[in-house]
Amino acid sequence: MPYLFVLLVTLGSLSFTVYTDDQSLAALRDDCDRMRQLPPDAIGAQANAFFATVCSPDPETHRAFAATAISSDLKTRVSEDQIVRMLRMLHNDLGDAEIMDVELRSPYEGSFVVRNPAGGPAFQVTLMVDEAPPHPIRGFQVEAAGENEGIQFSSLDEVNAYLEQAETDEAFSGVVLVARHGEVIFSEAYGWANKAEGQRNTLDTRFNIGSLNKLITGVATLKLAEMGKLDLDAPIGTYLDGFPDEVADRVTTRHLLQHRSGWGHYWDHPVYLAQRTELREINDYLAFLRDIPLDFEPGTQWQYSNVGYEVLGGIVESVSGESYYDFVREHVYTPAGMENTDSYWRDAPNLAVPYTQRSEPGYAEPLPDGLGPRGTPAGGGYATAEDLLRFERALLDHRLLSPAMTRLFLADYDPERQPDAAFGRAGGAPGLNSTWESDFESGYTVLVLANFDPPIAEEIGPAIMGTLAEDN
Repeated sequence: MPYLFVLLVTLGSLSFTVYTDDQSLAALRDDCDRMRQLPPDAIGAQANAFFATVCSPDPETHRAFAATAISSDLKTRVSEDQIVRMLRMLHNDLGDAEIMDVELRSPYEGSFVVRNPAGGPAFQVTLMVDEAPPHPIRGFQVEAAGENEGIQFSSLDEVNAYLEQAETDEAFSGVVLVARHGEVIFSEAYGWANKAEGQRNTLDTRFNIGSLNKLITGVATLKLAEMGKLDLDAPIGTYLDGFPDEVADRVTTRHLLQHRSGWGHYWDHPVYLAQRTELREINDYLAFLRDIPLDFEPGTQWQYSNVGYEVLGGIVESVSGESYYDFVREHVYTPAGMENTDSYWRDAPNLAVPYTQRSEPGYAEPLPDGLGPRGTPAGGGYATAEDLLRFERALLDHRLLSPAMTRLFLADYDPERQPDAAFGRAGGAPGLNSTWESDFESGYTVLVLANFDPPIAEEIGPAIMGTLAEDN
């Protein structure tokens, strides 16, 4: 799942126990139907309530928790509907939420490393509560954790040795590429693209890159602005019909690019759930996305949004007069020399099969039909690591966008902001994880594409970049 932000507060007689640091970690795992004494401090009680709620599959339990668990200040920034969706997504990933580690920084703040006892990625949940009773939640964060957290390398040879062992252990499957100033200095493939058919991953294997596709959509949108066909600050009703006035007149293209539109995800929309494998064109998505209400006033908050990037695809089509897929092929892939990148249909050749580790590690659960029939403007296209390096070089050489537009892209579409010295993005879903990291000062680029669950690529990529930074 994409990494989330969640909230919590005590709900009374809930049954998941959180222990203090001096107790055995082996005792941390509990079942949702067992009651134990809550810790006396505020953060322990709140964590107990939160993980009990995550254990429950009941949407009404999630909704009741969201309605009562949040400080009034936080409620001005995060909607209850957002929280309910986050709790549901966490339940889907964590199940009975085995707690692997605890760090209590004070009676009002703590971090908890949790994972699904059946397997899958681990997450670190950090919670902060008000000091005054009843201690409502004032801050929260959920981010990647897991067995590989904190891995370090001293050289690229050590990277290779680590990945070869991970391949043997069926803990990593994918490609790792390291370049400096555009020149490849390390590039290796590991594991299986399709184990059932005996196809190994190679440097030419095309991997599902998840939300890295949003970068392609962003460049395509800026290209239209550069061509004078699109005003980033005009409301989307200027370019697309059929949206309610409160959306069409308030949401701008820049809001969509910056994840500040007021929209979030659409994974639980009944049309998507019923027709997921039949959605083939951008208009198939827009037909039901038009009905999704906004969670907050556009421009006032940030919320990661797949809805927004599907709508951007519709704008690209409306403004260019071409299909989204044709436009990005003509204006991004071709000038960058990306010959092995596209929103391929799932029966295209040389695609890595996504394998999830939710039930057991390794290649036991292939998901060939679990990702829809093709990629979209929000994610799900395929690429090779070498093609993504070509994409970066084309950007930096201004073969895709003008210097001004390139700078805007690297500054997250904010004309008032200076681009950072480093750039990093990731994509992930069950069976796939990709990360692209660049340090523009040293010239290093690290690309990790995996056909295993998150957060494997997002752990390895930063560890490699850290090694390079120390050597520089």
